[in-house]
Amino acid sequence: FHHIHILYQYWLIKNWLKNKESSFMFQVHDSFVLDISPKDLNAIEDIKTILSKYNDMIFDVEIMSGKNYMECN
Repeated sequence: FHHIHILYQYWLIKNWLKNKESSFMFQVHDSFVLDISPKDLNAIEDIKTILSKYNDMIFDVEIMSGKNYMECN
């Protein structure tokens, strides 16, 4: 189940990013690392909504930010 959920969320995020300046960088376990363009910052709540729902279930989503990956840890 967990792998299906992650693959589904990955697909949704990749589709959401199609017309954006932001990009999907990589996945670490159950985390997605995205490079969000300053033009897309207002859409972070959209990303959180996409990641928090699967079928009829709701998941907690934690968003971390930083100038680079090391600052997010």
